Amino acid sequence: MATCNALHSIAQAQSDEQIALAEERGSVYWKTSGMLRRTGVLALAGKAPDAVSIFTAAISVWRSIGSTIYLPVWLSLLARAYGELGQFDDALSHIGEAITAVETTKETWYEAEVPSPAKSP
Repeated sequence: MATCNALHSIAQAQSDEQIALAEERGSVYWKTSGMLRRTGVLALAGKAPDAVSIFTAAISVWRSIGSTIYLPVWLSLLARAYGELGQFDDALSHIGEAITAVETTKETWYEAEVPSPAKSP
C-alpha cells in the first residue's frame, strides 16, 4: 500500500508541476491536461467527490478547446467516480459517452478499459 501512496504522490506532484508551468506559459491546453491527470489520480485514489467536481469542469474546458485525445479515459474515470458515490445514472451516462468517444475518436487502445453497462435479459 505504501508503494501505491508513493506513486500517487509522485503523479500528483508531476501534475502540479505541469499545471504551474502551463499557467506560467498561458497554455489552457496543458493546464487542463494537468488538471485531468491530477483528477485521474484522485479518482483512482478513491477521492470520488473531489474527482467528480474537478473532472466535470476540466472535461468541459477540454471539449471547449476542441481536444478529444484521452477523452475516453477521462469519461471512464468520471463514470467510476460517480459509481463510487452511488450515482449510477450519472455513471452509466458517462460510460455511454466514453463508448461514443471511443467510436468517434477511434481511440480503440482504451476501449477494453471502458466499462460496459450490463445488458438486460
